[in-house]
Amino acid sequence: MPRALRVHVPDGIYHVVIRGDNREPVFVDDFDRQEYLNLLHSYKTKMGFPLYAYALMTNHIHLLLSSGERATVSSIMHVLSLTYTKYFNRRYDRVGHLYQGRFHSTVIDSERYLLEALRYIHLNPVEAGMVRHPREYPWTSYHSYVGPQENPQPPRLVDIAFVLGVLEHMDSFEALIESGIKPVPGTHGV
Repeated sequence: MPRALRVHVPDGIYHVVIRGDNREPVFVDDFDRQEYLNLLHSYKTKMGFPLYAYALMTNHIHLLLSSGERATVSSIMHVLSLTYTKYFNRRYDRVGHLYQGRFHSTVIDSERYLLEALRYIHLNPVEAGMVRHPREYPWTSYHSYVGPQENPQPPRLVDIAFVLGVLEHMDSFEALIESGIKPVPGTHGV
């Protein structure tokens, strides 16, 4: 049976998730993560798409993006995944698939859903038990919104103006993220 065609919403915003094959790592070290960000920046520039958020986890990736001036989300993910897989296979002397099938994408259809996806992406390392606060994890777009401390991403990778415009009626990006952090037992929320 043929695969179902993906829904394409021109100028739509998508939450994209792609996982490592068999739950295996897609990033072995920070050099791999930096290479992925460099590729993301390169294709963002070439294909003209906005990127609103990302999280590079050990065995999966979250992206919040729109289709570009010269590309669909499918074409963006195809070239990004293909290029990174070639890099990864060459670096680790391996062959075959890196990712578990096609990427999963969800169309963001409201401001509320946009903010929920933004919070979810930035809290992913916290929920995974990797860090206690998103500021401690350098491989998300969190620092694009709150400041450049220890920010490993290429300049102008994340397009923050749109999200900050949506947040205009809320306290701030940090308040949005903080509202989703669960206190660690015994720490009184510190």
